[in-house]
Amino acid sequence: MKRIVLFLPLTALVLMAQVNAPTIGIARLADGNVRALSGLPENLVLTPHSFGVFDAASFSDSAGLVAKNGLIQLVTPSFQVLGEYASAEQHPVLNVDSGAMSAIAWLPSSHSIVYWNGTQFVTTPVESVGQTFQATAIRLKGNTAQMLLTGTDNAVFAANISLSSGELVSISALPGIRGPAFWQGTDVLFVSENQLRVAAANGTIRSLAAMDSSASFARASSAWTVVTPAAGRTLAVHFGKGDINISELPRESTR
Repeated sequence: MKRIVLFLPLTALVLMAQVNAPTIGIARLADGNVRALSGLPENLVLTPHSFGVFDAASFSDSAGLVAKNGLIQLVTPSFQVLGEYASAEQHPVLNVDSGAMSAIAWLPSSHSIVYWNGTQFVTTPVESVGQTFQATAIRLKGNTAQMLLTGTDNAVFAANISLSSGELVSISALPGIRGPAFWQGTDVLFVSENQLRVAAANGTIRSLAAMDSSASFARASSAWTVVTPAAGRTLAVHFGKGDINISELPRESTR
């Protein structure tokens, strides 16, 4: 009996690899389009379909926040809407790092925190943080909002805000870290001297890649953070099992 061996064209193999690539998150791109991200570190694929164009987005493995024209929506990874919050904010700072109960946002125009309590969004006005600070990251811990604040000299501070009162519980400087800065677990990502750097919990700082100082950060899943400059390459940073991997997002047109 003859054995038949099939040789697939290279393009077919690539397409099969893309179809079978594991979904790793949902990313907001430089043009505002929000698209699913698949693949493995250093070999990422963007799905052709866009969920829409948004002013900001943040996703964990099981939930996400998106904002457009002031409307903030809590969604599932399939974009089922779980809750909405209407505001006049054009530049919210969003974060979801686990389930829907971790959804929280900072609204700089109204100087307030918005978070999901399981059934609806709750607003906490904050008067204890001065206007000279710019918030670049926020996350929820118990009844406290933790924020990374950048001062006028780009120094970064970690602040804890009570969600019940809006009062400042504590604030501390983060030596060696410059704004903008973003939390990824116990690590802090930031840009300094045109370098993307990471500061570990033990204070160790190392450079990861060249990056424009205008970069912004957004969570694409529990282990992936997207770093988007005003111009140039967009990077995805993967944190897992003590390793950090840097991948460049492919430049594909949205269809």
